[in-house]
Amino acid sequence: MKWEYKIESVASKGLLKLSVNPDLDKWGEEGWELVAVLPMGAGFGTTTNVLFIFKRPK
Repeated sequence: MKWEYKIESVASKGLLKLSVNPDLDKWGEEGWELVAVLPMGAGFGTTTNVLFIFKRPK
């Protein structure tokens, strides 16, 4: 099976205050499956963005 991938970056607003994109439900309805969530930082252990990685069959 072949897959297509989508990567979305969402800004983090401090400890446990993630501004979750309202499109997450829409992407699920479009067949996108969440496969990974990766914190991205600017250093010193700070998370500035969170990457959501999705896949769906082509």
